[in-house]
Amino acid sequence: MTETVKKLQNEVAERKRMAAELEFLANHDPLTGLATLRLCKDRLENAIAKSKKSSLGCAVMFFDLDGFKAVNDDYGHELGDQVLKLTAERVVSEISKSDVLARIGGDEFVLILDGVDCRSSIGRIANRLSSKISLPVWLDNQLIKISTSIGIAIYP
Repeated sequence: MTETVKKLQNEVAERKRMAAELEFLANHDPLTGLATLRLCKDRLENAIAKSKKSSLGCAVMFFDLDGFKAVNDDYGHELGDQVLKLTAERVVSEISKSDVLARIGGDEFVLILDGVDCRSSIGRIANRLSSKISLPVWLDNQLIKISTSIGIAIYP
């Protein structure tokens, strides 16, 4: 009897692990580990709802990588994937834990800044991100230079 209970407990534990893994895969980009568009939409709705209840706002930054297509074309998708991962790491290192960074496709990213109270701080963050992303990097003996274009929407 105890052997049957142990088997059932193991099976339940395995199913829970698999469900958690599926949930993660549904909400996170497999290449970068960032949020997907699905999770990003949910977090944006939460940020707007939170802003409605407080004096603080939220901001959304949409950015893509200028020059990324040339990297893929000239050096291949494997190196392009490295650039995407590096970009994600660079942005994550510049934002707070409460902010949400999502890769929504290709070289397109969305950043949700929650609880912002000053437009100038949003501009400073955008400038800092642009500078960080634009730093050249050596990958596979190639000097890679990209930059970014950032669009910003502020609520309210």
